[in-house]
Amino acid sequence: VQLFGHEIEVRPSIAVSLEDRYGSYTTLSDVMGISGSYHSGNSRHAQTLVQPKVFGQEKISIVSPESAAKVKEIAARVREGAKETGRDPSKLEIIAKSRVSLNPDKTLARAKLRQVLTFYNIADHYSDMLRGMGFEKEVSAIHEAFQKGGFKAAMAALTDDYMDKLPVVPASDIKEIKEKMKAFEEVGVTRMVIPYVPVTEPVVEDARRFLEAWGRS
Repeated sequence: VQLFGHEIEVRPSIAVSLEDRYGSYTTLSDVMGISGSYHSGNSRHAQTLVQPKVFGQEKISIVSPESAAKVKEIAARVREGAKETGRDPSKLEIIAKSRVSLNPDKTLARAKLRQVLTFYNIADHYSDMLRGMGFEKEVSAIHEAFQKGGFKAAMAALTDDYMDKLPVVPASDIKEIKEKMKAFEEVGVTRMVIPYVPVTEPVVEDARRFLEAWGRS
């Protein structure tokens, strides 16, 4: 299928990784063809990524699960760090991640993504990351709702406005998803990881329809 004007390969994969204090990951399985060592580029690691140790390789991939605006900020810091350590910034591969969900009824697409996002907002590591992205108020509200009423209450506390500020795309049309991906291309992303969140059962058929719609558009 096509993304950013290029042919891309679609493959199911499982990622298992170990993180060190520099935000470096050693992958134990293949993730969309990204194997070996790469580096987390989320807000928590943006400062440590400029350390010389990180630039000991010929090619470095910066992986970020954040918004296009935040990816732009992180990439700029890391490229500057590369220059300071005598590395070539053009060797960097900037990889962004955005979950998407597609259904003619956009409210159903939102509902499925809301389930996923609620988990991330109440899980310790991910909630800290989201707070670091500037969503302290939103994450705290979801935590409070979870403590008082459980997971369903937490889901209800995750608003559409908050969802729209995160790197997820609930859509009723495939063109809407592609248009959202352009924002990442414009800030210098060289590769996109796009996990698809199925809306209906059977999930394999839902995923197949998504891929076919992508290929036709």
